[in-house]
Amino acid sequence: MNTAVTHVAISNTSYQPHWIKEDFVDFVLAQFNPLWSMRKIKTTINARQALGNDMYKVVLANNPKFKIQNSKANGKQGSQS
Repeated sequence: MNTAVTHVAISNTSYQPHWIKEDFVDFVLAQFNPLWSMRKIKTTINARQALGNDMYKVVLANNPKFKIQNSKANGKQGSQS
């Protein structure tokens, strides 16, 4: 029976840490809350309402990464000179 132990020396200069990918962090955060993300815009459907045979009103909840700018979608008419 061979009980010899071999030791491997690791040079400090050759070690390079592996960074955690942003997609992996987003995956882990989404396990706690589906809207949590580092940089991605995420949204969930809060409510749906049928307005007609082929038209629906959809209410969305988004994370803070979504920035509403000056647009017609948020009720403003753009810059008026």
